[in-house]
Amino acid sequence: MRAALIESMLATDLADYWWARGVPFRQAHGLAGRVVRLSESKNVPLSQLTLEDYLTISSVFESDVQNCL
Repeated sequence: MRAALIESMLATDLADYWWARGVPFRQAHGLAGRVVRLSESKNVPLSQLTLEDYLTISSVFESDVQNCL
């Protein structure tokens, strides 16, 4: 099962990350979509994006964002 996973499936984990910080889930879901599009445009997996990349999407991110992935 693990082999069948692709990293963009972790977008729901990002949405949960925002939700835990008080962002409404509907908005968090939209932000997660923006992160996926950014990773696709840079041709890197979500875990390879830098904190600076994440901060271009939302200031809610902190240095612990990689822990949720």
